[in-house]
Amino acid sequence: MDHLPEQGEILILGGGTGWVLQELFRQKPQLSVTYVEASQKMLEISQQKLPVAYRQQVKFIHGTEQDVKGYFDGIITFYLLDVYTVEEQRVMMQRIALLAKKDTLWLVADFQLTGAKEHFWQNILLQTMFLFFRIVAAVNVQKLPDYEDLFSDHPFQRLGKKTFFGKMIFAAIYKAIK
Repeated sequence: MDHLPEQGEILILGGGTGWVLQELFRQKPQLSVTYVEASQKMLEISQQKLPVAYRQQVKFIHGTEQDVKGYFDGIITFYLLDVYTVEEQRVMMQRIALLAKKDTLWLVADFQLTGAKEHFWQNILLQTMFLFFRIVAAVNVQKLPDYEDLFSDHPFQRLGKKTFFGKMIFAAIYKAIK
């Protein structure tokens, strides 16, 4: 998050319980945020966790990227892209690209494929997660996307990437190149 501007408009898609808002405002207290969450329950939790001092700086939207209007200096999608099919991801990314200004930074963190032979335990964990989300949230995704391929089809250039947990989790920063 230290790459984000000190001031400006930030879009958070799929923010879950709101922990990302607290961390964002700890580092960048002057930002304005549009916070979009498809789950009404998660949206309510996020609103309750947000300190009163920052409530005027956040616009909460119950919905998806299709419900967002405007242009943003930064975009955050943590653990979001992996819950959509490849076709849904492509449509989503086209819409998100329209919301980005020139030089907008997009912070992404998600699960990634690392090779079944090297890390068989990751495949077991991923298949368990897919089953859990299929049962609990009716998410029918059965494999992770190739993020490099996904981003290469859109006007974003990767500036950096780090991996964690045996390379199963990655965090990357992309820049809009319009």
